[in-house]
Amino acid sequence: MLDWHFKTFDQLSNEQLYALLKLRQDIFIVEQDCPYSDADNRDQTALHLSGYQRDVLVAALRILPAAADAIASAPELCLGRLVVSASARGKGYGKAAIHQALDYIRKHSAASQVTLSGQCYLHRFYCELGFDPEGDIYLEDGIEHQRFIIRL
Repeated sequence: MLDWHFKTFDQLSNEQLYALLKLRQDIFIVEQDCPYSDADNRDQTALHLSGYQRDVLVAALRILPAAADAIASAPELCLGRLVVSASARGKGYGKAAIHQALDYIRKHSAASQVTLSGQCYLHRFYCELGFDPEGDIYLEDGIEHQRFIIRL
């Protein structure tokens, strides 16, 4: 069981932000051998979901507004940077993070749908959560991705 926390960028402590960026770097850049710029200037407008196990960050994702406006008024929201540490995989934390995010969105926004850009090898994972693939497969940072959408 994880302790889940939602925080804006400004609410994250220096230590929390460092742990979040390190986890994403360890998985997306080092483990997946994919050099890309994780610092994309979107974290500042995102709502960050962090999952802690005994005060150690093991899962995270961010909810991005479609535009620069507040989460509650965005017509379409996007989930991104879903990550689970290597040591915490296989325990359902990725699915739990998606459920936490969707529950939050349903309670705090008027969004009628949520999208994400998912790595193609996770196609089944996203479909099992109720997302539908949409459009063609495309390369993002050298990895095949597809847009997924769920209607709320």
